[in-house]
Amino acid sequence: MFFKKKKINSDGNERKERSDKKVHVGPTVSINLKSEIERLAYIADQPVKSIAEFICYYGIRHADMSRFLGDYVQKGILRVNSTLYIGSDVKPSLSERTDSDPTDRISIRFPQEEYEKYISMLAYHLDVSPTRATAILLEYGIKHHEVIETILARHSNRNIDEVMNHEEMKKFMKYINRNNPFKSSWNENLLQFIHTTKQTTKRIRKKITDKMIDKETYKWDLNDLD
Repeated sequence: MFFKKKKINSDGNERKERSDKKVHVGPTVSINLKSEIERLAYIADQPVKSIAEFICYYGIRHADMSRFLGDYVQKGILRVNSTLYIGSDVKPSLSERTDSDPTDRISIRFPQEEYEKYISMLAYHLDVSPTRATAILLEYGIKHHEVIETILARHSNRNIDEVMNHEEMKKFMKYINRNNPFKSSWNENLLQFIHTTKQTTKRIRKKITDKMIDKETYKWDLNDLD
C-alpha cells in the first residue's frame, strides 16, 4: 500500500489542496494541428487552452473515440459499453508519432480530478506518458465531427450565423474532412447541427438542405434561413 505524503503548513497543520486545482500538460503536436486548434479557438472566440481542453474532454467521453483507441490498448482492459478491449503488446502502438512534420508544444490545464480519471487512465492503457495521451486525444478528437459540434454549440461566444459564415470555418472544415479516421464527412452532420441550433434559438422557419453548402469550395449560403 502506498501513502500520499501530507503537506504541512508552517503552523504544523495539514495543508488542504484546493478543490479547483489544475494540472498543467504541455503535449508536443504537429504545427499543423496546433494551427487548427488555434483556428477553432478563433472561430469560437475562446482561449486556445480552453478549446484544447474541450477537445480532450469531449473526445475521451465519446464512444467512437474509445472504440478507435481500443485497437491500440497495450495494458489492462478498456471497457466501452458492453465491449472489452484487452491490452496486448502485439497490438499497434500510438507511443510514437508517425509523421515527420515540424512540432510545437501546446499548453493545457486540466482539473486535477479530470486529469487523474481520464488522462492518466488513458496513458496507462496505451502505455504512454500523460503528455503523449493528451496529444493523441487532440490529434483524433479534433477530427470527430460530434466533438467539434458540441464545442461550437456549448462554448462558442459567437452566434451560429457568425460561426458558419466565418471565413476560417471553410479552412477548418477541409482539415476535418482530410484523412478522417472516423470516415465521416462533416457537411451532412453540420446541417443537422445548424438546424438544431437554429431551432433552439427560434431563428429559423425554413428547412435546411445540403444545397446550402458548396461541397467543392465549402462556401455556405445561410441567408435564406432567417
